Amino acid sequence: MDAIACKCCNARAILLGSIDFNKTCMDQRLGKLVFPSANRPIPYWGCTNCGFVFTQYMDNWSADEFRREIYNKDWYKCDIPPPGEGYDIDRNHPSYKTGLRYAQLLEKSRDDIRILDYGSGGNPGAVAVALLESGYTVHSYEPYLSDKTSNIPDGKYDVITMLEVIEHCHNLEEVICFMRTRLCRDGILAISTLLHPHPTNQTVLNSWYIAPRNGHVSIFTLPALTLLFHRVGIKIIHTAKGLFGLYNFPLWENSVMFW
Repeated sequence: MDAIACKCCNARAILLGSIDFNKTCMDQRLGKLVFPSANRPIPYWGCTNCGFVFTQYMDNWSADEFRREIYNKDWYKCDIPPPGEGYDIDRNHPSYKTGLRYAQLLEKSRDDIRILDYGSGGNPGAVAVALLESGYTVHSYEPYLSDKTSNIPDGKYDVITMLEVIEHCHNLEEVICFMRTRLCRDGILAISTLLHPHPTNQTVLNSWYIAPRNGHVSIFTLPALTLLFHRVGIKIIHTAKGLFGLYNFPLWENSVMFW
């Protein structure tokens, strides 16, 4: 197979090469392999139009397969917190601190908004814990670690956080359709993911961030993310405060869009 369709823009994607399944985001940082080679090559493709880099290897996996193969008891070894930080998600985890940051940015509307932490990593996850402790109404949703049939949130949300999540998503159509039905028309979608340069260079598979064992199956450029969400009418903007998706400019008080 010489080419396939890009998941973001449907243009031609070509095979870039393969990465061993056990490659993690920590290998480069530690200067050694976290896990021994699995001798299991995972092919990654690159879009010739928007630069999106992705694998289809896990596209047909069930949630149970993801839990067994990737999000298992050893997953924490792939993503060790920065030096001096522990594993206590309630206080020391970087995601908890990110939650505190958003609590400050949204505090002017704390009593009026409803927040969804998508891909939370728990119920609640670290981001949601920080927001809950700061007095917000928050729902956590984790497709891989929770019972998908009983933990689907109801209604629409003023803010949806998707922090270090979208790179783990293989079914992007499901993701954007979820956001289309759950994000308020004047809501804010907060996205955190490492954007790679566009156009894509030939050595992109050497990136520490492209790591199958971490579950990093979708690697975005800004054009790729923009084209993906454009399909459901969500505009992507990149500001000094971060990466956000909007239908319309929110008029309710916040420090995300207003200084």
